[in-house]
Amino acid sequence: MNCRFFRLAVRNIVILTLITLGGCASNPALVNTATTDPKLPATEALNALQVSDISMPPGAKLDAEKSLVIGSGERWLGRLVIKTELSTVQAYNHFYNGMPTIGWSLIAAVQSKLSHLSYQRGDRVVFIQIEPVSFGGVTITMTMTPRQGAVSEPKNPR
Repeated sequence: MNCRFFRLAVRNIVILTLITLGGCASNPALVNTATTDPKLPATEALNALQVSDISMPPGAKLDAEKSLVIGSGERWLGRLVIKTELSTVQAYNHFYNGMPTIGWSLIAAVQSKLSHLSYQRGDRVVFIQIEPVSFGGVTITMTMTPRQGAVSEPKNPR
């Protein structure tokens, strides 16, 4: 009886694994950024990825190997990594001033050698990290994620 149960369990695990992998392979919302030409300007690459709701600095280039985008339009999630010749101050100012003009609300901002900005719009939050590169310019990592639901305050036990 134990051997029969074991075989049945293994068979079910294999079937579930195959179904799960098959579902991932046929999901059109998963965008492979590696197929994007790494030499394209970020605005053209983002158009190809169908990402439309981020303020892009001038002259930015998408780092397709380090980026992962799931979904499209104004519903995408994931990580975009771009490189630009702007200074850290220019890149920070670009996002600090540009994101609110397209509907994003500033949550928090820290300007330093490694700058961070976070914004919210609707049910999504974007975290922007601006990091200087050794020979000039910056690497900008934008992580888009769903906003977590409101957390209720814990009740004081009496």
